[in-house]
Amino acid sequence: MNINFTYPLFLSALILIAAPVLADVMANKEYELIALKDCKTVKVIDLTPEQIAAYRDLNTEDKKMHELERPIQAFDEQMDQYSQQMDDISDLVVQETETEMHVDKVLMAKQEAIAHKIESLMQKHKDEFKALEIQGARLSVVADRFERLIKPSIADLDFNHIEIKEKGQNINDRDCAKITRLM
Repeated sequence: MNINFTYPLFLSALILIAAPVLADVMANKEYELIALKDCKTVKVIDLTPEQIAAYRDLNTEDKKMHELERPIQAFDEQMDQYSQQMDDISDLVVQETETEMHVDKVLMAKQEAIAHKIESLMQKHKDEFKALEIQGARLSVVADRFERLIKPSIADLDFNHIEIKEKGQNINDRDCAKITRLM
């Protein structure tokens, strides 16, 4: 009886683990890694099923990260406004001459009000930041796994950029040149 119960669980777990690889195989999606040096192809390497699964996992986690980053854009805009207001006031709160120092209490109160708005904004978005932190950790683990899997394939190559494409898909030279310039 235990065998009958354990076997289906094992089979279910195996299917869940193999599903990403099987999906690509069943969809006939194969991927290749193109190692480039100054936008010239050094080597094209077919990804193994395990590398494909890790690549798909990386893309999935990256998409989740981008979704979580969307609400933060509004936060960034608001924070930039508050920071600018704080900078504008900070220069005026304290006025000094050689003999006197004047503190404008009205501006200081405005500065404190802006500081409270910043604290409130941070509090409002704390769950989003926590979610980003957690997702960032997940993404890092998945990226490390993918890197470990492809590193042996490219260890002996002299390259400054890699592309991963569906097999047969062309590389966009413009993107390669732009990325190479940023390095």
